[in-house]
Amino acid sequence: MIGHKEKSRQISREHLNAIRLYIDTYLEQDAYACNMQRSAPPKPGKRLHRALESEGAAPTCAQAMPAESPAPCESAPKEAPQMAATQANERESEEMPQVYFSAALADTSGEDALEAYLREVKDESFSEMLLRKIDEKGMSDADCYKKANIDKRLFSKIRSNALYKPSKQTALALILALELPYSEAVEMLHKAGFALSRASKADLIVEYYLKQGIYDIFVINNSLYDFDQPIIGYK
Repeated sequence: MIGHKEKSRQISREHLNAIRLYIDTYLEQDAYACNMQRSAPPKPGKRLHRALESEGAAPTCAQAMPAESPAPCESAPKEAPQMAATQANERESEEMPQVYFSAALADTSGEDALEAYLREVKDESFSEMLLRKIDEKGMSDADCYKKANIDKRLFSKIRSNALYKPSKQTALALILALELPYSEAVEMLHKAGFALSRASKADLIVEYYLKQGIYDIFVINNSLYDFDQPIIGYK
């Protein structure tokens, strides 16, 4: 009978080529974007302009400026600049995210306003989301930290302190233990102050398995080990 670890190893081998292709695809895209930025021609500065002027290839300021400025078009309304500025402000306001505050916050000022702002916009912490998801999944605390392959004392620290910030590896281990869909996994990782980077080989491996709906931490750790990346969770 094949044990769990051997079965996990077998699954990770089956996904090896797909992971390698996934990593190569995104890392090549990232490298291509960096090369495109580096190969962009630099903008000519004052030094280059002076050099061209000395060779007679660039007009001087006196040559570049016309003798007389053309008269403005009489048919153009005087309000045109104001209308253009108004339209630009409207476009900026549409692009900027709208933040709405309560009437109580509008009446405060100084440090009181800052405290009121923090209370009003404060989001659910990593610890709070963790405990909520454990309850929603019908799991016990022991089920969660054992499945995440993390120490009980570390889990107790996270549980007892709503503002506790775990390491990225610990956060990922708990996310995998909860078997969260990709969007919720990304959200929970953000609450711990982290994100999955397409420039990181380890993050691409984790992202691949999350999108495949594979949450076995031993399978993922085997793949991380194959690519010489740090594993997730510890005991």
